[in-house]
Amino acid sequence: LEEPGRDTALLLLSSQPLSLMPTLRSRCQQRALPVPTEADALAWLAPQVGDEDKARLLLALSRGAPLAALSLREAEWLSQREGLLRDLMQLAQQRQTALATAQRWHSLGADSLLTALLSLLDDLVVAASGAATVVNHRDLAPIIEAMSAHFQPAALLRFRQGLADRQRLLAGNVQGGALIDATFSDWVALTSRRADQIIRTYFRIIAYEHPSRWRHHQPARGRHRFAPVGVARARRARERADQCGDGVD
Repeated sequence: LEEPGRDTALLLLSSQPLSLMPTLRSRCQQRALPVPTEADALAWLAPQVGDEDKARLLLALSRGAPLAALSLREAEWLSQREGLLRDLMQLAQQRQTALATAQRWHSLGADSLLTALLSLLDDLVVAASGAATVVNHRDLAPIIEAMSAHFQPAALLRFRQGLADRQRLLAGNVQGGALIDATFSDWVALTSRRADQIIRTYFRIIAYEHPSRWRHHQPARGRHRFAPVGVARARRARERADQCGDGVD
């Protein structure tokens, strides 16, 4: 960069130019290469994909990058997204075990599975925050919206962070199968905590609305002590518990 040879051009590409050292940036002529508009990207991608709706989906999943969208078309996990979502829901409803589920997904590989889960979790977090109309997996929007109703965004974000950490571990000497097993186990733990919260909510309602029956429902040895709640708060808790219970019972 200091004294390049004659008739020599060096190209330095970076998606985060501000992270480069100032001494490097000062010796470069900067040329911004923004992501093309959706219309331009779609005009280029749709003929190669052969389906405009699929081209829109690929662009959404690749955050508008047409070359990445074209590569994504060949990704094995793309066609298995719905099955993965349904397995997550089955685990949340305790209809199958984490170990059996993990064994079914070993064939996909840890990298592909974590990539798929990260992409799906992005949409689950968005939908759980009340913005289900802007999910990227548009073809799976009804399933994502139904699942997201049973989780808090913060809990989903913590689970997503765990996925990102595991994906970074793949660069080291870590067995992919172990990461897959741990991922589904963590999902079961997340949904189990949610179910426990619902049970505790019902105990609070019983304690307030039926004081005489409380002694029949109180956990052994007084492990849980619940303070009475107001009528309006109890009603809201009951409605919320009813809604959440559909996803974990």
